[in-house]
Amino acid sequence: METVKKVAISLAMALAVALAALSSNAIYGSIVAQANSSEAPESTLHVVGYGEVLAEPDRAEIRISITSLNFSASDAVSAVAGIYDELCSKLNESGLDWDKKTLGYTIRPVYDYYGERRVLKGYRATHSLLITVVKQEDLGVEAGKAIDIISSVGNNLIDSVRFTVSEEELNSMKDQALALAMKNAKHKAELLAEAGGFMLVGVKSVSIGYEYRPLYPLYKGNVAEEAFTAPTVLAPSTVKVTSSVSVTYLIAS
Repeated sequence: METVKKVAISLAMALAVALAALSSNAIYGSIVAQANSSEAPESTLHVVGYGEVLAEPDRAEIRISITSLNFSASDAVSAVAGIYDELCSKLNESGLDWDKKTLGYTIRPVYDYYGERRVLKGYRATHSLLITVVKQEDLGVEAGKAIDIISSVGNNLIDSVRFTVSEEELNSMKDQALALAMKNAKHKAELLAEAGGFMLVGVKSVSIGYEYRPLYPLYKGNVAEEAFTAPTVLAPSTVKVTSSVSVTYLIAS
């Protein structure tokens, strides 16, 4: 019995020593791996550059809704189609340089409610359009002329008017603004490097941001009592595109 106890104690002590050795090796290995994986941190400089480009607008975009409420859906559709045809005819006769694009078309039932009772009032058809007027001489006058024509036909709703530029011109403005923003960032980095006594080694990363601001018109023309005699004239302002770049430079002393 005494011999068995001695053997058990010896085994327990051997196991404890082995576990301690394993634990020690595990900790030492983790430290070595951590030491081997560590690298000297990069020295960087982060700057933000800005660029802005302005341009005179060359077109007005007028969002409108041609709408009609009739007892039957087919009558509502026919009424909207008639208003649409008349509007296009008048715009064609106006001498304006214009274009159109359908943004949406809906037909929905309209109900009157009397307590818990619902009674069908009719069907409302709505044709949503984007009317684009391209500048020939005076964009403010030409956009106002289009608005007067739109208002004179049917029950049209003018949802918004904005002045902008062509897609080609907008892309060119974005390129110019981006180039200006990068030049601005580089100028800031070089200024800081000279003042701080370090060198710019290269660019580590760049991120880009754009902001495009189409201009909504200022009203300039008829007041309420002149609404049916004086033409509408709008006052367009400049279109602005801004760009920003966030640049991280690698630096060395």
